[in-house]
Amino acid sequence: AQPLPLKAPEQTTESIFVKSDKKIVKINLNDIQYIEAYGNYIKIYTDVMVLTPKTLTEFLAELPENFVRIHKSFVINFDKLKLIEGNQIVLQDESKLAIGKSFRKDIFRKLWILRN
Repeated sequence: AQPLPLKAPEQTTESIFVKSDKKIVKINLNDIQYIEAYGNYIKIYTDVMVLTPKTLTEFLAELPENFVRIHKSFVINFDKLKLIEGNQIVLQDESKLAIGKSFRKDIFRKLWILRN
């Protein structure tokens, strides 16, 4: 019998590991409400806030399609969207985030796709 080739375990799309304060923390993607840019760091908001040394753009590239940039400083988990009121998005945890002008069209395009 041929030995099986060794393969690095693939990270599932259900969770992600991030560095935070000398620890490596597992975060379930479903638990993320939103992510906020904080210089060269990001704040990941679940039931707690996790600070990790990555840029918002770098981190967004690792996330599935339901994570949508709504502002230069914010990415939301589209599954947590409760309502849009004017230029604000309200999430299920009642967080209110501004919608950036340049991101507005993409947000409504995604809503339209989901509706049809």
